[in-house]
Amino acid sequence: MSVPARARPHARFPPERRHSSSNATISNHCTKPV
Repeated sequence: MSVPARARPHARFPPERRHSSSNATISNHCTKPV
């Protein structure tokens, strides 16, 4: 938590937005048959 926001990859994205966007993308990727 003491890590600066700039050092965090998802810091620039709001928690709500990131959760929605990342969740959808990750879900699609994971659900997609390889």
